[in-house]
Amino acid sequence: MIEEKDMTAAAPVALRDEDGAVREDYVERVYKRTLEIMSRPALFDEFQIDIEVPLMAEAKIGPWADGVTLDKWLKERRNSRVKEGA
Repeated sequence: MIEEKDMTAAAPVALRDEDGAVREDYVERVYKRTLEIMSRPALFDEFQIDIEVPLMAEAKIGPWADGVTLDKWLKERRNSRVKEGA
């Protein structure tokens, strides 16, 4: 993702796992791409690594221990926009 990173979209903010701050309009794209990378790192192909057990990745949006899935985040975001418009 380094070669894809637009520093106006996301920036690392901590030294734990893959913590980072992402602009709200990029959250969905960064979330999905991060899971793709974590599930099948590019180095596997580069070094011809083939594993029989699939890698499972998980990501959460929000503060550590209180993060939510992308689906829940999108639903909450839609609901808050509806309330703002009401």
